[in-house]
Amino acid sequence: YKDSLATGCEVVYMKNLSERDREKARKNIAAILKDNAATCGPEQKVIFDSNDSFTAQSAGRTLFSLCTAGKNNQIIACDNVYYHNWKQS
Repeated sequence: YKDSLATGCEVVYMKNLSERDREKARKNIAAILKDNAATCGPEQKVIFDSNDSFTAQSAGRTLFSLCTAGKNNQIIACDNVYYHNWKQS
């Protein structure tokens, strides 16, 4: 399930999201990029997945991979961040 940021960065979601959830995901991706002093442009991709917690004490889990694309837009390498209990916006 693909999307893109205003910067031209392609976003790949691990599951199908409604437009409302995609908007929330784009905001969370922007926050993660900012928190990590990272950027994502046309030559990169983000792989994103967020799972809600089953309890009120936890904010769930978020997978964020910032990847570099090469020839034919294939992924060459990724920096992966796995957040547990990350407070989403």
